Amino acid sequence: MPGNQKWVKDTGAIIFLVSNSRMKVGDELKPSWSHSLDAGAASANFQLQAIRQGWHAHGMTGFDRDRAVTALNVPEGHRVEAAYAVGRAIAPSELTQEQRAREVPNSRRPITDFVFAGGFKA
Repeated sequence: MPGNQKWVKDTGAIIFLVSNSRMKVGDELKPSWSHSLDAGAASANFQLQAIRQGWHAHGMTGFDRDRAVTALNVPEGHRVEAAYAVGRAIAPSELTQEQRAREVPNSRRPITDFVFAGGFKA
């Protein structure tokens, strides 16, 4: 995607997170209902470890998934979840104005926007 090309043009690596929608139980492959959750946990830990080691990881979901699947030869039953531009952080002055605006803590929606009692409203 054009907006994310700015983040990856000079990066050290582009890493893709791929989850497997099936898991092996005995000799059978069964649906893994938590594969996206598991990938999310892996994503968080990967990014924290990158930061701990002095790297910067910029997560992205805006990329050509079909092209990634083809280029990476992703097997059936797997899902490309996200991509990360990974490299050394640069000085904010070297970022574009648009990038600098995005590299600050953002406000969060109030928890009442997405936590509620009972089921979903029809």
